[in-house]
Amino acid sequence: MHHSQRVHEDAWQDLGTISDEPATPKRKPARYHGYETVVDLYGLWFRALVILSDALDERRVKRLNRLLDQDWSDMERFVREAESIEYARLADAQAALSRLERGRFHEAEGEVTQEPIYPRGRPKADGRKKVMRMRYRLKLTIKPKEQAIERA
Repeated sequence: MHHSQRVHEDAWQDLGTISDEPATPKRKPARYHGYETVVDLYGLWFRALVILSDALDERRVKRLNRLLDQDWSDMERFVREAESIEYARLADAQAALSRLERGRFHEAEGEVTQEPIYPRGRPKADGRKKVMRMRYRLKLTIKPKEQAIERA
């Protein structure tokens, strides 16, 4: 049986704590779990003990959460800057959209919006306004890269 199957079947045996250090509110001693299995290495069979420490697990999860938060705020800053840029030509805005930055765990996606620019002054007597030119901007959203997050 492959060891990842064991993990999913929750076939771990609780080994308790090993450290003699007394627990403090900030640092509780790590609990260990393990299971015994046999593995085939180069045609020879070996007895293997797989040990899991919850402390290491928690630290890795905390570190990953910090990385995810950092990546999200980097993407937010990038999106704010990208959305503040005005383009005079649609082609330029579309080119910028195709070159969007990708974070390690997030990506930006979106569309080009267009906005008419009118000349200063009052509209004609019939109420119609003449469009002087168009201005283009990006409208973006941030999306998690699920596979990258899963892998991490």
